[in-house]
Amino acid sequence: MNTQTMALDVSKRAAIMPVVVIRQGDKSGTKLEVSVYDNGEALDLTGCSAALCVLLPSGDDNYIVSGTVDDSTASFTIDETYAAEQVGVTNIAYVEITEGQTICSTQSFRLVIERGARL
Repeated sequence: MNTQTMALDVSKRAAIMPVVVIRQGDKSGTKLEVSVYDNGEALDLTGCSAALCVLLPSGDDNYIVSGTVDDSTASFTIDETYAAEQVGVTNIAYVEITEGQTICSTQSFRLVIERGARL
């Protein structure tokens, strides 16, 4: 399993957009571990739920998956069967944090979906 880690901030004021690369044909081959911050300080995710939200490259479909939370880290397993359905790049991928009725989201990251050679 390919594990990728990144830090994202709900303030959305990052200078650099992180990049995650996945490939068509991989089968749940990417685990994403995201440390979540609020203005640079670790955000306590106790009692919260997290979702990975991605607008796929066509702009017509999305990929949303629930994750697990531990302290200030949200973890997701990306199922390439769905997430890598379309080859391309999207800049609209982020983590959504929910506590009760309150929802906040992190800064965006770039998701690159590469074509697999076995298609």
